[in-house]
Amino acid sequence: MSTSAGTLQITWPHNFMLAYSVGDDNLIGEDLDSALLSLQNLTAKPDQWPAVHDVEPQIGQVTQRPEVVDDFIRNFLVKMGLSKTLEMFETEWYEMKATGRADLAANEKVLDLYTSNLQLEDQLHGVRKEVEDAKSLAEKASATWDKFRKERDFHRMHHKRVAQEKNKLIHDMQILRKHYSMVKLNSFY
Repeated sequence: MSTSAGTLQITWPHNFMLAYSVGDDNLIGEDLDSALLSLQNLTAKPDQWPAVHDVEPQIGQVTQRPEVVDDFIRNFLVKMGLSKTLEMFETEWYEMKATGRADLAANEKVLDLYTSNLQLEDQLHGVRKEVEDAKSLAEKASATWDKFRKERDFHRMHHKRVAQEKNKLIHDMQILRKHYSMVKLNSFY
C-alpha cells in the first residue's frame, strides 16, 4: 500500500492494483494487465487456480508451570472448605506483601510431587465416586431382579394351583358321569 499526493494505491494478490483518490473516494485507475489476470483467475477452474501457500498453524504446546506456594495453599483451603482459614491466610499474606516480607515466599514453587499427589487424589476421588454409583446401580438391579423373581414364582404357583383344580374338576366330572350313567342304567332295568 502506498500513498502519493492525494491518492491511495493498494496492491492485492496476483498483481491487482487499485488506485483511489483520497478526497472523493472514486476509482481513478486500474492496471490493465492486473485486471485481465484477476479476471482469468476468477473464471478459471479450481484445479487451475494459482497455488496459495497455506501456512499450517503451529500446534500449541501446553506447558505446565509449577504452582506458586500461595496459590497451592489457597486451592487446598478452598478444596477442604476452610473459608475462615482462607480469609485469615489471605489477610496475613497481603499484610506480608505490603510490608515486603513475602518476596522470598512468592518466588518459591511447590514441588511437582505435591501437585501430582493432589491430581492422583482427585482421580482416586473420581474413581471412588464411579464405584459407588456402580454399586448403587447394581443394588437397584438386584432388587428389581428379586422383585421379578418373586412375581414369577407367585404366578407359577398360581398356575400350578389352577391346573390342579382343573384336574380335580375333570376327575370329579368323570366320577359323576360314571355315577350318572350307572344311575341311568339302574333306572332303565
